[in-house]
Amino acid sequence: MEQPNSHLQVLINQLLMSIFLYIYPDASTDDICVFIIANGGAVYNRQIVTRRCIDLGLTRKRSSREAYDTFSESSIRKAMWFRSEPPPLGNRGVNMSSLIDIDETGFYLKFVSKKYGRGHTTLRVRHPAHHPRK
Repeated sequence: MEQPNSHLQVLINQLLMSIFLYIYPDASTDDICVFIIANGGAVYNRQIVTRRCIDLGLTRKRSSREAYDTFSESSIRKAMWFRSEPPPLGNRGVNMSSLIDIDETGFYLKFVSKKYGRGHTTLRVRHPAHHPRK
Protein backbone atom coordinates (compact mmCIF):
# COMPACT_ATOMS: atom_id res chain seq x y z
CA MET A 1 0.00 0.00 0.00
CA GLU A 2 1.31 3.40 -1.00
CA GLN A 3 1.71 5.94 1.80
CA PRO A 4 1.06 9.65 1.21
CA ASN A 5 4.37 11.44 0.79
CA SER A 6 3.61 14.75 2.47
CA HIS A 7 1.35 16.50 4.93
CA LEU A 8 -0.15 18.46 2.03
CA GLN A 9 -1.11 15.20 0.27
CA VAL A 10 -2.86 13.98 3.44
CA LEU A 11 -4.86 17.23 3.61
CA ILE A 12 -5.79 16.93 -0.06
CA ASN A 13 -6.99 13.38 0.52
CA GLN A 14 -9.10 14.54 3.49
CA LEU A 15 -10.60 17.24 1.30
CA LEU A 16 -11.41 14.67 -1.39
CA MET A 17 -13.07 12.46 1.21
CA SER A 18 -15.11 15.38 2.58
CA ILE A 19 -16.22 16.44 -0.90
CA PHE A 20 -17.25 12.91 -1.79
CA LEU A 21 -19.24 12.45 1.43
CA TYR A 22 -20.95 15.81 0.89
CA ILE A 23 -22.06 14.73 -2.59
CA TYR A 24 -22.77 11.06 -1.77
CA PRO A 25 -23.52 10.78 1.96
CA ASP A 26 -24.72 7.18 1.58
CA ALA A 27 -21.49 5.94 -0.05
CA SER A 28 -19.61 2.95 1.31
CA THR A 29 -16.04 3.01 2.58
CA ASP A 30 -14.92 1.26 -0.61
CA ASP A 31 -16.52 4.00 -2.71
CA ILE A 32 -14.59 6.62 -0.72
CA CYS A 33 -11.30 4.77 -1.29
CA VAL A 34 -11.95 4.51 -5.04
CA PHE A 35 -12.87 8.21 -5.31
CA ILE A 36 -9.65 9.27 -3.58
CA ILE A 37 -7.55 7.07 -5.87
CA ALA A 38 -9.42 8.18 -9.02
CA ASN A 39 -8.74 11.83 -8.22
CA GLY A 40 -5.01 11.52 -7.71
CA GLY A 41 -4.92 10.65 -4.04
CA ALA A 42 -3.05 7.91 -2.24
CA VAL A 43 -4.24 4.34 -1.81
CA TYR A 44 -6.03 3.85 1.50
CA ASN A 45 -7.70 0.81 3.02
CA ARG A 46 -11.05 0.73 4.82
CA GLN A 47 -9.57 0.99 8.30
CA ILE A 48 -7.65 4.18 7.50
CA VAL A 49 -10.71 5.81 5.89
CA THR A 50 -12.90 4.83 8.85
CA ARG A 51 -10.35 6.16 11.33
CA ARG A 52 -10.05 9.43 9.37
CA CYS A 53 -13.85 9.82 9.36
CA ILE A 54 -13.93 9.34 13.13
CA ASP A 55 -11.15 11.91 13.54
CA LEU A 56 -13.20 14.42 11.51
CA GLY A 57 -16.39 13.72 13.49
CA LEU A 58 -18.12 11.90 10.61
CA THR A 59 -20.18 8.99 11.89
CA ARG A 60 -22.07 6.24 10.11
CA LYS A 61 -25.81 6.52 10.74
CA ARG A 62 -29.15 5.80 9.12
CA SER A 63 -29.87 8.17 6.28
CA SER A 64 -33.30 9.49 5.37
CA ARG A 65 -34.60 9.95 1.88
CA GLU A 66 -35.97 13.31 0.85
CA ALA A 67 -37.99 14.08 -2.25
CA TYR A 68 -35.98 15.73 -5.03
CA ASP A 69 -37.89 18.98 -4.76
CA THR A 70 -38.16 19.18 -0.97
CA PHE A 71 -35.47 21.75 -0.38
CA SER A 72 -35.83 23.75 -3.56
CA GLU A 73 -36.35 27.48 -3.22
CA SER A 74 -39.91 27.31 -4.59
CA SER A 75 -40.97 24.51 -2.19
CA ILE A 76 -39.62 26.34 0.84
CA ARG A 77 -41.31 29.55 -0.29
CA LYS A 78 -44.67 27.74 -0.72
CA ALA A 79 -44.40 26.19 2.75
CA MET A 80 -43.66 29.58 4.33
CA TRP A 81 -46.59 31.17 2.49
CA PHE A 82 -48.90 28.38 3.64
CA ARG A 83 -47.97 28.97 7.29
CA SER A 84 -48.01 32.78 7.15
CA GLU A 85 -50.90 33.75 4.85
CA PRO A 86 -54.58 33.80 5.88
CA PRO A 87 -57.12 31.54 4.13
CA PRO A 88 -57.67 30.81 1.24
CA LEU A 89 -53.89 31.01 0.52
CA GLY A 90 -52.61 29.62 3.81
CA ASN A 91 -53.55 28.48 7.31
CA ARG A 92 -52.64 31.41 9.56
CA GLY A 93 -55.23 31.67 12.31
CA VAL A 94 -56.66 28.21 11.58
CA ASN A 95 -56.56 25.57 14.31
CA MET A 96 -54.16 22.77 13.23
CA SER A 97 -56.53 20.04 14.44
CA SER A 98 -59.15 21.24 11.94
CA LEU A 99 -56.70 20.59 9.08
CA ILE A 100 -56.38 16.89 9.89
CA ASP A 101 -59.11 14.59 8.57
CA ILE A 102 -58.61 10.98 9.59
CA ASP A 103 -62.11 9.60 8.97
CA GLU A 104 -61.19 7.71 5.79
CA THR A 105 -57.42 7.58 5.96
CA GLY A 106 -55.48 4.38 5.26
CA PHE A 107 -51.76 3.71 5.48
CA TYR A 108 -49.71 0.77 4.34
CA LEU A 109 -46.02 0.04 4.29
CA LYS A 110 -44.74 -0.57 0.77
CA PHE A 111 -41.00 -0.91 1.44
CA VAL A 112 -38.40 0.09 3.99
CA SER A 113 -35.14 1.75 3.04
CA LYS A 114 -32.18 0.46 5.05
CA LYS A 115 -29.50 2.77 3.68
CA TYR A 116 -26.75 4.06 5.88
CA GLY A 117 -24.71 7.17 5.33
CA ARG A 118 -21.91 9.18 6.87
CA GLY A 119 -22.33 12.66 8.25
CA HIS A 120 -21.11 14.95 10.99
CA THR A 121 -22.21 13.93 14.45
CA THR A 122 -24.42 17.01 14.75
CA LEU A 123 -26.26 16.64 11.43
CA ARG A 124 -28.86 14.33 9.92
CA VAL A 125 -27.83 12.42 6.79
CA ARG A 126 -30.25 13.04 3.91
CA HIS A 127 -30.05 12.11 0.27
CA PRO A 128 -32.45 12.84 -2.56
CA ALA A 129 -34.81 10.10 -3.72
CA HIS A 130 -37.65 9.75 -6.18
CA HIS A 131 -41.07 9.95 -4.51
CA PRO A 132 -43.73 9.80 -7.23
CA ARG A 133 -47.28 10.88 -6.53
CA LYS A 134 -49.95 8.22 -6.97
